[in-house]
Amino acid sequence: MKKQKLFVRIVCIVLVVLMAVSVGAVAITAFSANAAQSTEEVSASVSAGASGYINASYVNLRSGAGTNYSVITCMAKNTKFTFVNGKLYNSKWYKIKLKSNSKTGYVTKEYVAVSSSTTASSVTGYVSDDYVNLRSGAGTNYSVVDCLRKNTKLTFVSTSLYNSAWYKVKVTSTAKTGYIKKDYVKMNSSTQPATKATQPATKATQPATRPTASVSTVSGYITDDYVNLRSGAGTSYSVVECMRLNTKVTFVSTKLYNNDWYNIKLTSNSKTGYVKKDYVKMNGQTQPTTTQPTIAKPSTGSSVKLSVSSKSIFTGNRFAITATASGSVSWSSSNTGVATVDSRGIVTAKRAGSATITAKSGSHSATCKITVKSGSSVNISNSNVNLPWQKSMLLKSRTSGVTWSSSNTKIATVKNGVVDTVGKGYVTITASTSYGAATCLIHVMPRESVRFCYASPNSAPLNSNVSFKAITDTGRVGVYFVVTNGSTSYKVTAKNKVKDGNSYIWTGTQKLSKSGKWSVKAYSKFKTESKYYTTAGGGEGEVFVTSTTNKTTTACAERRASDEVIKLIANYEGFLSKVTADSITTDPTLGYGKVVISGEQFYNNITSNQAYAYLCQTVNKGGYTTTTNSYLVNNGIKFNQRQFDALVCFAYNVGSGVFYNDSELQSVLLNTGSSGTIKAGASGTVTGSDVNLRRGAGTNYSVVTRMNYGTKLKFVDGKRYNTNWYKVKLSNGTTGYIHKDYVSASGGSRDLNNVNKQNLIDALLQYHHAAGSCYWGLLYRRVDEAEIFLYGDYDRDGQHNYHHFHFSCYSNPSFGI
Repeated sequence: MKKQKLFVRIVCIVLVVLMAVSVGAVAITAFSANAAQSTEEVSASVSAGASGYINASYVNLRSGAGTNYSVITCMAKNTKFTFVNGKLYNSKWYKIKLKSNSKTGYVTKEYVAVSSSTTASSVTGYVSDDYVNLRSGAGTNYSVVDCLRKNTKLTFVSTSLYNSAWYKVKVTSTAKTGYIKKDYVKMNSSTQPATKATQPATKATQPATRPTASVSTVSGYITDDYVNLRSGAGTSYSVVECMRLNTKVTFVSTKLYNNDWYNIKLTSNSKTGYVKKDYVKMNGQTQPTTTQPTIAKPSTGSSVKLSVSSKSIFTGNRFAITATASGSVSWSSSNTGVATVDSRGIVTAKRAGSATITAKSGSHSATCKITVKSGSSVNISNSNVNLPWQKSMLLKSRTSGVTWSSSNTKIATVKNGVVDTVGKGYVTITASTSYGAATCLIHVMPRESVRFCYASPNSAPLNSNVSFKAITDTGRVGVYFVVTNGSTSYKVTAKNKVKDGNSYIWTGTQKLSKSGKWSVKAYSKFKTESKYYTTAGGGEGEVFVTSTTNKTTTACAERRASDEVIKLIANYEGFLSKVTADSITTDPTLGYGKVVISGEQFYNNITSNQAYAYLCQTVNKGGYTTTTNSYLVNNGIKFNQRQFDALVCFAYNVGSGVFYNDSELQSVLLNTGSSGTIKAGASGTVTGSDVNLRRGAGTNYSVVTRMNYGTKLKFVDGKRYNTNWYKVKLSNGTTGYIHKDYVSASGGSRDLNNVNKQNLIDALLQYHHAAGSCYWGLLYRRVDEAEIFLYGDYDRDGQHNYHHFHFSCYSNPSFGI
């Protein structure tokens, strides 16, 4: 029986670990950002007949509401179904019916989502912080739809959470729909938020007397995107409006207030306020000094330069033209039936022909000849993206043989679909062939306030000092952290700053005297601002405080990966400073084994410290920690820090689905109950798949029947026969003998300190295949993981096999230790 099962398992392993030299294809599931639907957590009040789908890969549909029931089928991600009655069974299982084949069964609530069309909401709310990203999907790896100001009004498309942390909302003013992190939005109640920000106790000093030169005919424009128009001459004053790039203005006065601020009036809506001198220019004029304000004559503009003078594009494509001028620029097309152009210089090809695009500033102008050709369809993964400056993203095309190009390499470059931002503005990235092309319009926006946030140690003992770290660009002059656990919260100021490549690493320290999960948010201040801001996703981290300092004490409670195992993972994965195709899987990989997926936004050309921050995020939030905790805790298994670290390291390499898809590994982990005597008549379950029930206590006896995983049984007398066999009785009355490694008694306490060592070694070391071949590097990694689990040995020395493990690969007996 053992060898037969082992052969089947090896075939499965080849499929599961086909690309597992690094995080590989397994990690793609954890980072899948472009699923057809966004994941929405379901509550217990799902209506009967509501539609849903599976939100993870390799999810079991079972015959009953528990893991002890047999598996009906294994479902792929996005499998569609209907809820039979919407009720929860045993607190966590839904009864569902598959749409593809009408099979009915039970699935745990963590792996189902309600289709968005089945939920509706009339709940209104508002944005509770400033400069909050509205994203196209429920995660920070999705593109930015809009940047929302504080108190922006919105409607909740659904009040359910997506991916545990995101609401789907619709902006009232623009009707734009997207996802917003729950921490930055509030639902309206009887008490509405204040419509204006509270003014500080002390305002920046206003000039005692307005200058006499207060009437001006000088016009100008805003030189950056998302610039605040304020009610007074300082950043402490409330925001009147957030202005876009090239917004036209008139100077109320050309004198500077508080040395830095102009009083201006918006041309479009006559709103008046103050803007910082760094973000506004006068048309055709030299900026005045603070001592000698100048009232200028109306501008006639200046010379205009365009990024291109001619361009050939395919119908349906767009092309971004950048204009350089000292004044504001207006755009026009000579033939809007062929090509149109908007106020940003974005050309859209309508039909074959030619058109002249003109950019005008005052009395000066420049032109670009656009030739539009008919072409065939070409695929591109994204068509519209808001991308923060200094971040990168990955575009892909399913069309073979495409070449990539950028409309302006001073704003963004592209190579093999990897887009790196260079400056702010609009740019089009084109995937082209000889017969057609597809384009993605990218708006490169201001930089993120915080790139990364993490803690060291990642798993901290109670009453120990924890270092909180934030990584920012070098334009930041201050950072603090808000560290929260329930009602306990600390504000921790970063007192140490170190330059690391093109970034700063900020560190603050705090002693934590409460066990459990602490959430961490980092806030940074830009050199020209007075306020501190955070970034959803990148500015958020966590640290877990354990109630014990002993790494060998077991408990059935959540844990986090230790610094030791995170560093070991980094050692095995190897460091890549920029996105590089994996040598075996060809997956785009960055840092320490981070697989980048299509459409994902990320930091490229990173340092090893930034890669380590990415790794901490991935281990904590990528599903590896969550799934390991979920499997062990839900099955009532006690485990210590070493055992948890070993399993997280294993899952990071082969995929977290292994705990639910490998029956032999499940058998090893579940058969860890107390060695006490099992009573006659005690209930139990089969912990493996295709397990033989034999006529006698040995493999030399004939097989009575084969049992599925989760088959229920009773122990006839609780005795061990021939050391390893129990006599059991199935629910249909069939009696026989089962090997102790494939059965677990119900009730009692499971503890990984009781694990069968050789069975654990066999279960782990089987995972050394990639692309159908045996790899020594993977085998040595499995040895190291077994050494962590059994002995707390975190050194990378698996090739020496210091603990004398014995293992031989069934498919290749000469390969082993």
